[in-house]
Amino acid sequence: MAVAEQSEMKTRTKSRWLVGLGLLIAGLTLIAFAPWKDFGENRHQLLADGSYLVLREVKFGEKQEFGHGTPWEKMLGNVIPAKGLRLLGFKLERPTRLSLGTYGKSQLVAEFKILGTNAANHQLVAPRFYRQYRCVVHGEGGIEFVEEFWPSIFKKYSDGSFGYVVTGRFPRDSHWLWFRVEKQETRDALWQTVAEFKIRNLSRPANRPWVAAPSPVTKIFEGLEFTLGEVTMEMKLSGPKDIWNQTVLLPIRVVSNGITLTNWTANYIHAEDASGNSGYYGTISTVTNGWVIHRNWRGLDPRFVWKLEMDLEPASDFPTESLHAVSVPTTPSAKLVTNLVGIPVTISWVNQSMLSVQIPTNRTDLALRFVSAENLQGANIDQLSGSWNQHGFWRSMDLSAANGDMRATIALVKNVHLQFYLQPRLITREDPPSQNTQSH
Repeated sequence: MAVAEQSEMKTRTKSRWLVGLGLLIAGLTLIAFAPWKDFGENRHQLLADGSYLVLREVKFGEKQEFGHGTPWEKMLGNVIPAKGLRLLGFKLERPTRLSLGTYGKSQLVAEFKILGTNAANHQLVAPRFYRQYRCVVHGEGGIEFVEEFWPSIFKKYSDGSFGYVVTGRFPRDSHWLWFRVEKQETRDALWQTVAEFKIRNLSRPANRPWVAAPSPVTKIFEGLEFTLGEVTMEMKLSGPKDIWNQTVLLPIRVVSNGITLTNWTANYIHAEDASGNSGYYGTISTVTNGWVIHRNWRGLDPRFVWKLEMDLEPASDFPTESLHAVSVPTTPSAKLVTNLVGIPVTISWVNQSMLSVQIPTNRTDLALRFVSAENLQGANIDQLSGSWNQHGFWRSMDLSAANGDMRATIALVKNVHLQFYLQPRLITREDPPSQNTQSH
């Protein structure tokens, strides 16, 4: 065969290969971005500015992974070298991987993408400084669950701008799920519907055979009486500066030798319902008639029995024997381990100016509480912000006012872990309807 004929055949073969590759990529692109109308589902919504919001994928399970890149990049994954790869004139990069849902419970993760010529400038990508958008998840029943987008804005990746809803709270026994995207034009305005999506619910409820105890229920631990009163969940209209639509009240009373102790609180609460929903509760507490009322802004499904796991401990008025003052060097590299009543305590600095104090996590009977921080002249240097859990805390300090070492006062207090099964009482309000800017 002549050299010219061989060259022509190679050119035709290469052209066919490139055409085939182009058709494959085009097909994958059409599949990825085409509107969904299968089996009554609605995953493609036109927005007021001409952009499109697409519900690309919904996954169920404990932990889900999403990739960003071209179809070929996502298919090849880590086969592509870390520095990228050039193939037939194409530049391929390793896809960006996101792992969502990490704490070992069944969750729903929904991936949204915004498309169109204005997509890069849409308010979902660059929202106002307050919580301007939210997603409301509901089924055929009347319970609606509010979620924020993760992260707080639609983040830009190589293949577009994406946002996620990650939630352990949704109507698991519903045949269909709706995702209603809403926004506030101003912080004090009513929520407006901008898009709504409908998909088949591919999850199944857990149907755990839990039985609720009659309310109130009392448990006794080392001479202390812990009583959980009636738990209520109220559906409400989200007010100014608040995106949530529920209020859960958990009343707890602690009695020792006939004396009511109102300085005890349930600081770490994990809740599950019998359908499989779950979540951690952060609460604000107030005292009413000897009861410490823990208020949370998000509930589970009140049609099912709930299981509450909670750790109770003193939050103030600490016994003198539980208080410990420790001298701490204020250089960011300083780290020390001391021993308090037989408990090793590790003290260091994080983020340059946050005091970190930790005790071993195997001491489930103890909790560590921050009390105060002063410089050696007795002036307060506590900045009030930080984070904490049962076995440690981070606390911001004004190190410019420390002038050398500082003195931290901490409390090692008793921790009591309790478990309750209960049937919450649902309270509903007649709320005015949301302003709806779009009919479906």
